[in-house]
Amino acid sequence: MRHFNTLLFALVVPAVFVFGFTSAALSQTVRVDNDRPYDIALQNVTVRDGKVYGQIVNTSPHPVRDVQLLVRRTWLWKNEFHPGPAADDPGTAAYITINRQIGHGESVPFSYNLPPYQTMPSKGEFMTQVSVAGFSEIIYPKG
Repeated sequence: MRHFNTLLFALVVPAVFVFGFTSAALSQTVRVDNDRPYDIALQNVTVRDGKVYGQIVNTSPHPVRDVQLLVRRTWLWKNEFHPGPAADDPGTAAYITINRQIGHGESVPFSYNLPPYQTMPSKGEFMTQVSVAGFSEIIYPKG
């Protein structure tokens, strides 16, 4: 019986050790906080004449400041199965910071000049996305 327990221990422990590290290396944990609603909203976002325009709306119960936006321009090739060389991809990404305080319920306009690019309308088109990357919420102490 002692020989069987030793053999079982010698086989099970390495298997758990290898499986544990293998599964940890292959998977990632992603935390999503669904309990707290997002405190900043973007409205009326448009692209016109080489600029992105829109409004930032503070929906939190507190003032916010230093709102950071991520502006991504993804190049969509007309033929995604045979795209052009990677060097021809004009896609860009930029962070912009709105350096002002926005009170509860207030909205602030923003604009961003998109970088110039070589016109390649026959090869594809841009998809521009704007998202909130971060902000500072101002919470005053009670008292």
